[in-house]
Amino acid sequence: MMEPLGEEEERVLKEFEFDSGKLVGELGQDFEGLGALLGKLEGKEIHDLKVQLTSTAEKEQDYLNQLLTLKTDLEQKANELESLKEKMAKTSEEIKSKLDEREENMKNLKKQVENKTKCIEELQQENKVLKKKITAESKKTSLYEGKVNKLQLEIENMNKQHKEAVDIYQKDIETRKVNENKLHEEVEKMKLLYDEATMIQRETDIRCQHKITEMVALMEKHKNEYDKMVEEKDAELKIYKIRQQKQLSSERALENLIKEHSRNRSPESEKKHKIDCKVEEAQTYLQSRAQGKSKKCFSNWIVIQTALSTRTFWSPWPATAISNSSSISHFLLLALPDTRQLQLLHFCFFLSIPLAALLGNSLIISTTACGHHLHTPMFFFLLNLALTHLGSICTTVPKAMYSSLWDTRHISYAGCAAQVSIFFCLMSVEYFLLTIMRFDHYVSICKFLHYRTLLGSRACAHMAAAAWASAFLNALMHTANTFSLPLCQGNALGQFFCEIPHILKFSCSKSYLRELGLIAVTASLLFGCFVFIVFS
Repeated sequence: MMEPLGEEEERVLKEFEFDSGKLVGELGQDFEGLGALLGKLEGKEIHDLKVQLTSTAEKEQDYLNQLLTLKTDLEQKANELESLKEKMAKTSEEIKSKLDEREENMKNLKKQVENKTKCIEELQQENKVLKKKITAESKKTSLYEGKVNKLQLEIENMNKQHKEAVDIYQKDIETRKVNENKLHEEVEKMKLLYDEATMIQRETDIRCQHKITEMVALMEKHKNEYDKMVEEKDAELKIYKIRQQKQLSSERALENLIKEHSRNRSPESEKKHKIDCKVEEAQTYLQSRAQGKSKKCFSNWIVIQTALSTRTFWSPWPATAISNSSSISHFLLLALPDTRQLQLLHFCFFLSIPLAALLGNSLIISTTACGHHLHTPMFFFLLNLALTHLGSICTTVPKAMYSSLWDTRHISYAGCAAQVSIFFCLMSVEYFLLTIMRFDHYVSICKFLHYRTLLGSRACAHMAAAAWASAFLNALMHTANTFSLPLCQGNALGQFFCEIPHILKFSCSKSYLRELGLIAVTASLLFGCFVFIVFS
Protein backbone atom coordinates (compact mmCIF):
# COMPACT_ATOMS: atom_id res chain seq x y z
CA MET A 1 0.00 0.00 0.00
CA MET A 2 3.04 2.38 0.51
CA GLU A 3 4.25 2.28 -3.09
CA PRO A 4 1.00 3.24 -4.82
CA LEU A 5 0.57 6.29 -2.45
CA GLY A 6 4.15 7.66 -3.31
CA GLU A 7 3.37 7.36 -6.99
CA GLU A 8 0.22 9.48 -6.55
CA GLU A 9 2.23 12.21 -4.75
CA GLU A 10 4.81 12.33 -7.53
CA ARG A 11 2.06 12.39 -10.09
CA VAL A 12 0.40 15.39 -8.38
CA LEU A 13 3.74 17.30 -8.18
CA LYS A 14 4.46 16.61 -11.81
CA GLU A 15 1.03 17.88 -12.81
CA PHE A 16 1.55 21.02 -10.73
CA GLU A 17 4.99 21.69 -12.29
CA PHE A 18 3.57 21.02 -15.72
CA ASP A 19 0.71 23.48 -15.18
CA SER A 20 3.04 26.19 -13.80
CA GLY A 21 5.48 25.74 -16.66
CA LYS A 22 2.59 25.94 -19.06
CA LEU A 23 1.44 29.22 -17.54
CA VAL A 24 4.96 30.67 -17.60
CA GLY A 25 5.38 29.68 -21.22
CA GLU A 26 2.04 31.20 -22.13
CA LEU A 27 2.99 34.43 -20.31
CA GLY A 28 6.33 34.60 -22.08
CA GLN A 29 4.63 34.04 -25.39
CA ASP A 30 2.13 36.77 -24.54
CA PHE A 31 4.89 39.22 -23.65
CA GLU A 32 6.78 38.45 -26.86
CA GLY A 33 3.58 38.86 -28.81
CA LEU A 34 2.89 42.14 -27.07
CA GLY A 35 6.37 43.45 -27.89
CA ALA A 36 5.94 42.50 -31.48
CA LEU A 37 2.52 44.02 -31.60
CA LEU A 38 3.74 47.22 -29.92
CA GLY A 39 6.30 47.61 -32.63
CA LYS A 40 3.83 47.07 -35.37
CA LEU A 41 0.63 48.56 -34.09
CA GLU A 42 -0.17 52.17 -33.98
CA GLY A 43 -2.51 54.51 -32.04
CA LYS A 44 -5.71 52.57 -31.53
CA GLU A 45 -4.02 49.31 -31.67
CA ILE A 46 -1.82 50.31 -28.71
CA HIS A 47 -4.98 51.17 -26.76
CA ASP A 48 -6.39 47.81 -27.57
CA LEU A 49 -3.20 46.19 -26.56
CA LYS A 50 -3.32 47.93 -23.20
CA VAL A 51 -6.77 46.62 -22.67
CA GLN A 52 -5.53 43.19 -23.58
CA LEU A 53 -2.58 43.60 -21.21
CA THR A 54 -4.89 44.55 -18.37
CA SER A 55 -6.98 41.56 -19.13
CA THR A 56 -3.93 39.37 -19.28
CA ALA A 57 -2.72 40.85 -15.98
CA GLU A 58 -6.04 40.01 -14.43
CA LYS A 59 -5.70 36.54 -15.83
CA GLU A 60 -2.25 36.25 -14.36
CA GLN A 61 -3.54 37.30 -10.97
CA ASP A 62 -6.26 34.72 -11.33
CA TYR A 63 -3.62 32.15 -12.21
CA LEU A 64 -1.58 33.20 -9.18
CA ASN A 65 -4.59 32.89 -6.96
CA GLN A 66 -5.20 29.43 -8.42
CA LEU A 67 -1.55 28.56 -7.78
CA LEU A 68 -1.92 29.63 -4.16
CA THR A 69 -5.03 27.53 -3.77
CA LEU A 70 -3.20 24.65 -5.41
CA LYS A 71 -0.34 25.03 -2.96
CA THR A 72 -2.73 24.99 -0.04
CA ASP A 73 -4.37 21.92 -1.53
CA LEU A 74 -0.97 20.30 -1.99
CA GLU A 75 -0.09 21.00 1.61
CA GLN A 76 -3.36 19.47 2.74
CA LYS A 77 -2.72 16.48 0.54
CA ALA A 78 0.78 16.15 1.91
CA ASN A 79 -0.63 16.11 5.42
CA GLU A 80 -3.15 13.55 4.32
CA LEU A 81 -0.33 11.54 2.72
CA GLU A 82 1.60 11.55 5.97
CA SER A 83 -1.44 10.36 7.90
CA LEU A 84 -1.98 7.76 5.22
CA LYS A 85 1.68 6.72 5.52
CA GLU A 86 1.21 6.23 9.26
CA LYS A 87 -1.93 4.23 8.66
CA MET A 88 -0.15 2.22 5.97
CA ALA A 89 2.69 1.48 8.37
CA LYS A 90 0.23 0.18 10.91
CA THR A 91 -1.61 -1.84 8.28
CA SER A 92 1.72 -3.15 6.93
CA GLU A 93 2.64 -4.41 10.39
CA GLU A 94 -0.76 -6.05 10.71
CA ILE A 95 -0.37 -7.53 7.24
CA LYS A 96 3.08 -8.86 8.13
CA SER A 97 1.67 -10.54 11.22
CA LYS A 98 -1.13 -11.97 9.10
CA LEU A 99 1.38 -13.07 6.47
CA ASP A 100 3.40 -14.86 9.16
CA GLU A 101 0.27 -16.58 10.34
CA ARG A 102 -0.57 -17.46 6.74
CA GLU A 103 2.94 -18.85 6.21
CA GLU A 104 2.47 -21.07 9.24
CA ASN A 105 -0.92 -22.04 7.89
CA MET A 106 0.69 -22.72 4.51
CA LYS A 107 3.25 -24.98 6.15
CA ASN A 108 0.47 -26.84 7.91
CA LEU A 109 -1.43 -26.96 4.63
CA LYS A 110 1.65 -28.35 2.87
CA LYS A 111 1.86 -31.09 5.46
CA GLN A 112 -1.84 -31.77 4.99
CA VAL A 113 -1.36 -31.73 1.23
CA GLU A 114 1.46 -34.25 1.53
CA ASN A 115 -0.77 -36.48 3.64
CA LYS A 116 -3.58 -36.00 1.16
CA THR A 117 -1.28 -36.83 -1.74
CA LYS A 118 -0.46 -40.08 -0.02
CA CYS A 119 -4.17 -40.70 0.46
CA ILE A 120 -4.74 -39.78 -3.18
CA GLU A 121 -2.11 -42.30 -4.26
CA GLU A 122 -3.82 -44.95 -2.17
CA LEU A 123 -7.17 -43.90 -3.60
CA GLN A 124 -5.71 -44.09 -7.10
CA GLN A 125 -4.63 -47.66 -6.46
CA GLU A 126 -8.08 -48.41 -5.11
CA ASN A 127 -9.50 -46.65 -8.14
CA LYS A 128 -7.51 -48.94 -10.42
CA VAL A 129 -8.91 -51.96 -8.58
CA LEU A 130 -12.38 -50.45 -8.83
CA LYS A 131 -11.87 -49.81 -12.54
CA LYS A 132 -11.06 -53.47 -13.01
CA LYS A 133 -14.18 -54.36 -11.07
CA ILE A 134 -16.17 -51.85 -13.11
CA THR A 135 -14.93 -53.42 -16.34
CA ALA A 136 -16.00 -56.84 -15.07
CA GLU A 137 -19.33 -55.44 -13.96
CA SER A 138 -19.72 -53.65 -17.29
CA LYS A 139 -19.36 -57.01 -18.99
CA LYS A 140 -21.99 -58.38 -16.63
CA THR A 141 -24.22 -55.39 -17.31
CA SER A 142 -23.81 -56.00 -21.04
CA LEU A 143 -24.92 -59.58 -20.47
CA TYR A 144 -27.79 -58.35 -18.33
CA GLU A 145 -28.72 -55.86 -21.02
CA GLY A 146 -28.86 -58.71 -23.52
CA LYS A 147 -31.08 -60.65 -21.14
CA VAL A 148 -33.21 -57.56 -20.58
CA ASN A 149 -33.61 -57.16 -24.32
CA LYS A 150 -34.65 -60.78 -24.59
CA LEU A 151 -37.11 -60.28 -21.73
CA GLN A 152 -38.46 -57.19 -23.43
CA LEU A 153 -38.99 -59.20 -26.61
CA GLU A 154 -40.68 -61.91 -24.57
CA ILE A 155 -42.83 -59.28 -22.85
CA GLU A 156 -43.81 -57.91 -26.24
CA ASN A 157 -44.70 -61.42 -27.39
CA MET A 158 -46.62 -61.96 -24.16
CA ASN A 159 -48.45 -58.70 -24.72
CA LYS A 160 -49.35 -59.83 -28.21
CA GLN A 161 -50.50 -63.18 -26.84
CA HIS A 162 -52.40 -61.32 -24.11
CA LYS A 163 -54.16 -59.22 -26.71
CA GLU A 164 -54.96 -62.33 -28.74
CA ALA A 165 -56.16 -64.10 -25.59
CA VAL A 166 -58.31 -61.10 -24.67
CA ASP A 167 -59.83 -61.14 -28.15
CA ILE A 168 -60.46 -64.87 -27.88
CA TYR A 169 -61.85 -64.42 -24.39
CA GLN A 170 -64.22 -61.70 -25.59
CA LYS A 171 -65.34 -63.94 -28.43
CA ASP A 172 -65.85 -66.76 -25.92
CA ILE A 173 -67.88 -64.42 -23.73
CA GLU A 174 -70.07 -63.50 -26.68
CA THR A 175 -70.56 -67.15 -27.63
CA ARG A 176 -71.25 -68.00 -24.01
CA LYS A 177 -73.87 -65.31 -23.83
CA VAL A 178 -75.51 -66.74 -26.94
CA ASN A 179 -75.32 -70.25 -25.47
CA GLU A 180 -76.70 -69.00 -22.15
CA ASN A 181 -79.66 -67.46 -23.93
CA LYS A 182 -80.24 -70.76 -25.73
CA LEU A 183 -79.91 -72.65 -22.46
CA HIS A 184 -82.37 -70.29 -20.78
CA GLU A 185 -84.84 -71.01 -23.55
CA GLU A 186 -84.28 -74.75 -23.15
CA VAL A 187 -84.65 -74.42 -19.36
CA GLU A 188 -87.96 -72.66 -19.81
CA LYS A 189 -89.09 -75.45 -22.13
CA MET A 190 -87.96 -78.06 -19.61
CA LYS A 191 -89.81 -76.19 -16.86
CA LEU A 192 -92.98 -76.38 -18.90
CA LEU A 193 -92.40 -80.09 -19.48
CA TYR A 194 -91.71 -80.55 -15.77
CA ASP A 195 -94.94 -78.78 -14.86
CA GLU A 196 -96.85 -81.02 -17.27
CA ALA A 197 -95.14 -84.12 -15.81
CA THR A 198 -95.95 -83.02 -12.25
CA MET A 199 -99.60 -82.54 -13.22
CA ILE A 200 -99.67 -86.01 -14.79
CA GLN A 201 -97.93 -87.47 -11.74
CA ARG A 202 -100.46 -85.87 -9.40
CA GLU A 203 -103.32 -87.28 -11.43
CA THR A 204 -101.71 -90.73 -11.41
CA ASP A 205 -101.10 -90.50 -7.65
CA ILE A 206 -104.76 -89.70 -7.08
CA ARG A 207 -105.80 -92.61 -9.28
CA CYS A 208 -103.36 -94.93 -7.49
CA GLN A 209 -104.73 -93.91 -4.12
CA HIS A 210 -108.28 -94.69 -5.26
CA LYS A 211 -107.18 -98.06 -6.60
CA ILE A 212 -105.25 -98.84 -3.43
CA THR A 213 -108.34 -98.16 -1.34
CA GLU A 214 -110.33 -100.45 -3.64
CA MET A 215 -107.67 -103.17 -3.35
CA VAL A 216 -107.63 -102.86 0.45
CA ALA A 217 -111.39 -103.29 0.54
CA LEU A 218 -111.14 -106.36 -1.71
CA MET A 219 -108.36 -107.82 0.45
CA GLU A 220 -110.47 -107.40 3.56
CA LYS A 221 -113.35 -109.19 1.84
CA HIS A 222 -111.21 -112.13 0.73
CA LYS A 223 -109.24 -112.42 3.97
CA ASN A 224 -111.70 -114.76 5.68
CA GLU A 225 -111.95 -116.95 2.59
CA TYR A 226 -108.16 -117.11 2.38
CA ASP A 227 -107.90 -118.20 6.06
CA LYS A 228 -110.36 -121.03 5.42
CA MET A 229 -108.37 -122.11 2.39
CA VAL A 230 -105.17 -122.11 4.47
CA GLU A 231 -106.77 -124.37 7.10
CA GLU A 232 -107.89 -126.79 4.39
CA LYS A 233 -104.43 -126.84 2.86
CA ASP A 234 -102.85 -127.49 6.26
CA ALA A 235 -105.02 -130.58 6.54
CA GLU A 236 -103.91 -131.58 3.05
CA LEU A 237 -100.28 -131.08 4.12
CA LYS A 238 -100.75 -133.52 6.98
CA ILE A 239 -102.14 -136.03 4.52
CA TYR A 240 -99.19 -135.25 2.23
CA LYS A 241 -96.70 -136.00 5.02
CA ILE A 242 -98.32 -139.41 5.54
CA ARG A 243 -97.99 -140.04 1.84
CA GLN A 244 -94.37 -138.89 1.96
CA GLN A 245 -93.60 -141.53 4.57
CA LYS A 246 -95.07 -144.10 2.24
CA GLN A 247 -92.92 -142.78 -0.60
CA LEU A 248 -89.74 -143.33 1.45
CA SER A 249 -90.32 -147.05 1.18
CA SER A 250 -90.66 -146.75 -2.57
CA GLU A 251 -87.38 -144.82 -2.96
CA ARG A 252 -85.30 -147.97 -2.99
CA ALA A 253 -87.28 -149.33 -5.87
CA LEU A 254 -86.87 -146.03 -7.66
CA GLU A 255 -83.10 -146.12 -7.11
CA ASN A 256 -82.97 -149.47 -8.81
CA LEU A 257 -84.94 -148.04 -11.68
CA ILE A 258 -82.51 -145.10 -11.88
CA LYS A 259 -79.57 -147.48 -12.16
CA GLU A 260 -81.28 -149.35 -14.97
CA HIS A 261 -82.02 -146.13 -16.80
CA SER A 262 -78.54 -144.63 -16.38
CA ARG A 263 -78.23 -144.24 -20.12
CA ASN A 264 -81.22 -141.93 -20.24
CA ARG A 265 -79.85 -139.29 -17.83
CA SER A 266 -80.22 -136.31 -20.13
CA PRO A 267 -84.00 -135.98 -19.87
CA GLU A 268 -83.77 -136.52 -16.11
CA SER A 269 -81.18 -133.73 -15.83
CA GLU A 270 -83.55 -131.41 -17.69
CA LYS A 271 -86.30 -132.31 -15.25
CA LYS A 272 -83.98 -131.61 -12.32
CA HIS A 273 -83.09 -128.24 -13.82
CA LYS A 274 -86.78 -127.37 -14.13
CA ILE A 275 -87.36 -128.47 -10.56
CA ASP A 276 -84.45 -126.29 -9.37
CA CYS A 277 -85.98 -123.29 -11.13
CA LYS A 278 -89.32 -123.99 -9.45
CA VAL A 279 -87.61 -124.26 -6.07
CA GLU A 280 -85.93 -120.87 -6.57
CA GLU A 281 -89.30 -119.35 -7.49
CA ALA A 282 -90.77 -120.90 -4.37
CA GLN A 283 -88.04 -119.41 -2.20
CA THR A 284 -88.52 -115.94 -3.69
CA TYR A 285 -92.25 -116.23 -3.12
CA LEU A 286 -91.72 -117.24 0.51
CA GLN A 287 -89.34 -114.32 1.09
CA SER A 288 -91.77 -111.83 -0.43
CA ARG A 289 -94.59 -113.35 1.61
CA ALA A 290 -92.50 -113.03 4.81
CA GLN A 291 -91.83 -109.34 4.05
CA GLY A 292 -95.48 -108.69 3.22
CA LYS A 293 -94.69 -107.18 -0.20
CA SER A 294 -96.65 -109.55 -2.48
CA LYS A 295 -99.79 -111.67 -2.08
CA LYS A 296 -100.61 -113.85 -5.02
CA CYS A 297 -103.40 -116.34 -5.59
CA PHE A 298 -103.64 -119.75 -4.00
CA SER A 299 -102.72 -121.60 -7.18
CA ASN A 300 -99.12 -120.33 -6.89
CA TRP A 301 -99.00 -121.74 -3.36
CA ILE A 302 -100.01 -125.18 -4.71
CA VAL A 303 -97.27 -124.96 -7.36
CA ILE A 304 -94.71 -124.18 -4.63
CA GLN A 305 -95.80 -127.15 -2.54
CA THR A 306 -95.62 -129.50 -5.53
CA ALA A 307 -92.19 -128.13 -6.45
CA LEU A 308 -90.91 -128.76 -2.95
CA SER A 309 -92.35 -132.28 -3.01
CA THR A 310 -90.71 -133.05 -6.36
CA ARG A 311 -87.46 -131.59 -5.05
CA THR A 312 -87.47 -134.02 -2.14
CA PHE A 313 -88.34 -136.82 -4.50
CA TRP A 314 -85.63 -136.18 -7.12
CA SER A 315 -82.72 -134.68 -5.18
CA PRO A 316 -80.27 -136.91 -3.32
CA TRP A 317 -79.57 -134.10 -0.73
CA PRO A 318 -82.02 -132.58 1.83
CA ALA A 319 -83.87 -129.33 1.26
CA THR A 320 -82.44 -127.69 4.38
CA ALA A 321 -79.07 -127.37 2.66
CA ILE A 322 -80.49 -124.58 0.49
CA SER A 323 -81.17 -122.24 3.40
CA ASN A 324 -77.66 -122.72 4.79
CA SER A 325 -75.94 -121.81 1.49
CA SER A 326 -73.80 -118.65 1.54
CA SER A 327 -73.70 -118.08 -2.25
CA ILE A 328 -76.15 -115.77 -4.09
CA SER A 329 -76.67 -116.22 -7.82
CA HIS A 330 -78.95 -113.19 -8.29
CA PHE A 331 -80.49 -110.21 -6.50
CA LEU A 332 -84.05 -108.92 -6.28
CA LEU A 333 -84.80 -105.28 -7.08
CA LEU A 334 -87.65 -103.18 -5.67
CA ALA A 335 -91.09 -104.66 -6.37
CA LEU A 336 -93.28 -102.71 -8.80
CA PRO A 337 -97.13 -102.61 -8.75
CA ASP A 338 -98.96 -105.55 -10.32
CA THR A 339 -101.39 -103.56 -12.46
CA ARG A 340 -100.41 -103.15 -16.09
CA GLN A 341 -101.36 -99.48 -16.26
CA LEU A 342 -99.03 -98.51 -13.41
CA GLN A 343 -96.26 -100.62 -14.93
CA LEU A 344 -96.63 -98.76 -18.24
CA LEU A 345 -96.71 -95.46 -16.38
CA HIS A 346 -93.47 -96.33 -14.59
CA PHE A 347 -91.97 -97.40 -17.92
CA CYS A 348 -92.87 -94.05 -19.51
CA PHE A 349 -91.48 -92.19 -16.52
CA PHE A 350 -88.21 -94.14 -16.64
CA LEU A 351 -88.06 -93.65 -20.41
CA SER A 352 -88.36 -89.86 -20.11
CA ILE A 353 -85.25 -89.68 -17.89
CA PRO A 354 -82.71 -91.13 -20.39
CA LEU A 355 -84.37 -89.32 -23.28
CA ALA A 356 -83.99 -85.96 -21.54
CA ALA A 357 -80.41 -86.79 -20.56
CA LEU A 358 -79.64 -87.97 -24.10
CA LEU A 359 -81.11 -84.80 -25.59
CA GLY A 360 -79.25 -82.35 -23.32
CA ASN A 361 -75.91 -84.16 -23.29
CA SER A 362 -75.97 -84.87 -27.03
CA LEU A 363 -76.50 -81.14 -27.64
CA ILE A 364 -73.48 -80.34 -25.47
CA ILE A 365 -71.33 -83.00 -27.17
CA SER A 366 -72.35 -81.99 -30.71
CA THR A 367 -71.84 -78.25 -30.13
CA THR A 368 -68.41 -78.70 -28.54
CA ALA A 369 -67.32 -81.15 -31.24
CA CYS A 370 -68.54 -79.09 -34.22
CA GLY A 371 -67.71 -75.56 -32.99
CA HIS A 372 -64.01 -74.84 -33.50
CA HIS A 373 -64.19 -71.73 -31.27
CA LEU A 374 -65.36 -74.00 -28.43
CA HIS A 375 -62.20 -76.12 -28.42
CA THR A 376 -61.12 -74.74 -25.04
CA PRO A 377 -60.26 -76.51 -21.75
CA MET A 378 -63.59 -75.62 -20.14
CA PHE A 379 -65.69 -77.10 -22.96
CA PHE A 380 -63.37 -80.13 -23.14
CA PHE A 381 -64.05 -80.91 -19.47
CA LEU A 382 -67.75 -80.11 -20.01
CA LEU A 383 -67.82 -82.73 -22.79
CA ASN A 384 -66.33 -85.33 -20.43
CA LEU A 385 -68.89 -84.33 -17.79
CA ALA A 386 -71.73 -84.81 -20.28
CA LEU A 387 -70.40 -88.28 -21.10
CA THR A 388 -70.38 -89.20 -17.39
CA HIS A 389 -73.98 -87.98 -16.95
CA LEU A 390 -75.13 -89.95 -19.95
CA GLY A 391 -73.27 -93.09 -18.84
CA SER A 392 -74.54 -92.97 -15.24
CA ILE A 393 -78.15 -92.74 -16.40
CA CYS A 394 -77.71 -95.46 -19.03
CA THR A 395 -76.28 -97.90 -16.44
CA THR A 396 -79.19 -97.64 -13.95
CA VAL A 397 -82.38 -96.63 -15.75
CA PRO A 398 -82.61 -99.27 -18.56
CA LYS A 399 -82.76 -102.15 -16.06
CA ALA A 400 -85.60 -100.39 -14.20
CA MET A 401 -87.39 -99.90 -17.54
CA TYR A 402 -86.99 -103.59 -18.36
CA SER A 403 -88.25 -104.71 -14.94
CA SER A 404 -91.28 -102.39 -15.11
CA LEU A 405 -92.19 -103.51 -18.64
CA TRP A 406 -91.71 -107.29 -18.23
CA ASP A 407 -92.74 -107.50 -14.54
CA THR A 408 -89.47 -108.99 -13.30
CA ARG A 409 -87.26 -108.20 -10.32
CA HIS A 410 -84.23 -110.40 -11.01
CA ILE A 411 -80.72 -109.07 -11.68
CA SER A 412 -77.77 -111.43 -11.95
CA TYR A 413 -74.76 -111.38 -9.64
CA ALA A 414 -72.38 -110.36 -12.46
CA GLY A 415 -74.84 -107.74 -13.73
CA CYS A 416 -75.14 -106.20 -10.27
CA ALA A 417 -71.33 -106.11 -9.91
CA ALA A 418 -70.95 -104.48 -13.34
CA GLN A 419 -73.66 -101.93 -12.53
CA VAL A 420 -72.01 -101.03 -9.21
CA SER A 421 -68.53 -100.69 -10.72
CA ILE A 422 -69.63 -98.60 -13.72
CA PHE A 423 -71.91 -96.33 -11.68
CA PHE A 424 -69.27 -95.77 -8.97
CA CYS A 425 -66.60 -95.09 -11.62
CA LEU A 426 -68.77 -92.52 -13.42
CA MET A 427 -69.71 -90.74 -10.18
CA SER A 428 -66.03 -90.52 -9.17
CA VAL A 429 -65.09 -89.18 -12.62
CA GLU A 430 -67.83 -86.55 -12.34
CA TYR A 431 -66.53 -85.35 -8.98
CA PHE A 432 -62.91 -85.25 -10.18
CA LEU A 433 -63.93 -83.35 -13.33
CA LEU A 434 -65.81 -80.77 -11.26
CA THR A 435 -62.64 -80.24 -9.21
CA ILE A 436 -60.53 -79.84 -12.40
CA MET A 437 -63.08 -77.40 -13.86
CA ARG A 438 -62.88 -75.34 -10.68
CA PHE A 439 -59.07 -75.29 -11.07
CA ASP A 440 -59.59 -74.13 -14.67
CA HIS A 441 -61.76 -71.21 -13.49
CA TYR A 442 -59.18 -70.32 -10.80
CA VAL A 443 -56.31 -70.19 -13.34
CA SER A 444 -58.37 -68.21 -15.90
CA ILE A 445 -59.26 -65.56 -13.28
CA CYS A 446 -56.19 -65.32 -11.01
CA LYS A 447 -53.36 -66.34 -13.42
CA PHE A 448 -54.69 -65.25 -16.79
CA LEU A 449 -51.27 -64.66 -18.42
CA HIS A 450 -50.14 -68.23 -17.59
CA TYR A 451 -53.44 -69.82 -18.71
CA ARG A 452 -52.13 -71.17 -22.03
CA THR A 453 -49.02 -72.67 -20.41
CA LEU A 454 -50.76 -74.24 -17.40
CA LEU A 455 -53.82 -75.53 -19.29
CA GLY A 456 -52.66 -76.50 -22.74
CA SER A 457 -54.25 -79.25 -24.78
CA ARG A 458 -51.75 -81.84 -23.55
CA ALA A 459 -52.21 -80.84 -19.89
CA CYS A 460 -56.01 -81.03 -20.24
CA ALA A 461 -55.76 -84.48 -21.82
CA HIS A 462 -53.45 -85.67 -19.03
CA MET A 463 -55.78 -84.33 -16.31
CA ALA A 464 -58.85 -85.93 -17.91
CA ALA A 465 -57.00 -89.25 -18.31
CA ALA A 466 -55.86 -89.09 -14.68
CA ALA A 467 -59.46 -88.46 -13.54
CA TRP A 468 -60.78 -91.44 -15.54
CA ALA A 469 -57.94 -93.75 -14.44
CA SER A 470 -58.19 -92.86 -10.75
CA ALA A 471 -61.97 -93.26 -10.83
CA PHE A 472 -61.64 -96.66 -12.54
CA LEU A 473 -59.14 -97.88 -9.93
CA ASN A 474 -61.32 -96.58 -7.11
CA ALA A 475 -64.41 -98.32 -8.50
CA LEU A 476 -62.45 -101.54 -9.11
CA MET A 477 -61.19 -101.61 -5.51
CA HIS A 478 -64.68 -101.00 -4.11
CA THR A 479 -66.41 -103.62 -6.26
CA ALA A 480 -63.70 -106.24 -5.66
CA ASN A 481 -63.77 -105.58 -1.92
CA THR A 482 -67.58 -105.65 -1.74
CA PHE A 483 -68.31 -108.71 -3.88
CA SER A 484 -65.50 -110.75 -2.31
CA LEU A 485 -67.52 -110.87 0.94
CA PRO A 486 -69.73 -113.92 1.68
CA LEU A 487 -73.39 -112.93 1.26
CA CYS A 488 -76.02 -115.05 3.02
CA GLN A 489 -78.58 -112.72 4.64
CA GLY A 490 -81.07 -112.50 1.78
CA ASN A 491 -80.93 -110.97 -1.68
CA ALA A 492 -83.75 -108.38 -1.77
CA LEU A 493 -82.18 -104.94 -2.41
CA GLY A 494 -85.27 -102.78 -1.99
CA GLN A 495 -84.11 -100.34 -4.71
CA PHE A 496 -84.26 -99.90 -8.48
CA PHE A 497 -80.48 -100.47 -8.95
CA CYS A 498 -77.51 -102.00 -7.10
CA GLU A 499 -75.51 -100.00 -4.56
CA ILE A 500 -72.67 -100.90 -2.20
CA PRO A 501 -74.44 -100.04 1.14
CA HIS A 502 -77.43 -102.26 0.29
CA ILE A 503 -75.15 -105.16 -0.69
CA LEU A 504 -73.10 -104.85 2.51
CA LYS A 505 -76.28 -105.57 4.50
CA PHE A 506 -76.21 -109.14 3.16
CA SER A 507 -72.69 -109.85 4.51
CA CYS A 508 -72.33 -112.90 6.78
CA SER A 509 -69.26 -111.77 8.73
CA LYS A 510 -67.68 -108.56 10.04
CA SER A 511 -65.18 -108.42 7.20
CA TYR A 512 -67.24 -105.63 5.65
CA LEU A 513 -65.39 -103.23 7.98
CA ARG A 514 -62.52 -103.00 5.49
CA GLU A 515 -65.00 -101.84 2.85
CA LEU A 516 -66.30 -99.24 5.29
CA GLY A 517 -62.71 -98.08 5.84
CA LEU A 518 -62.20 -97.79 2.09
CA ILE A 519 -65.44 -95.82 1.84
CA ALA A 520 -64.18 -93.50 4.61
CA VAL A 521 -60.92 -92.91 2.70
CA THR A 522 -62.76 -92.09 -0.53
CA ALA A 523 -65.18 -89.88 1.39
CA SER A 524 -62.27 -87.92 2.87
CA LEU A 525 -60.76 -87.57 -0.62
CA LEU A 526 -64.06 -86.33 -2.01
CA PHE A 527 -64.42 -83.96 0.94
CA GLY A 528 -60.99 -82.51 0.12
CA CYS A 529 -62.13 -81.96 -3.47
CA PHE A 530 -65.32 -80.34 -2.15
CA VAL A 531 -63.31 -77.96 0.06
CA PHE A 532 -61.10 -77.04 -2.93
CA ILE A 533 -64.20 -76.38 -5.07
CA VAL A 534 -65.80 -74.17 -2.40
CA PHE A 535 -62.78 -72.10 -1.29
CA SER A 536 -60.85 -71.72 -4.59
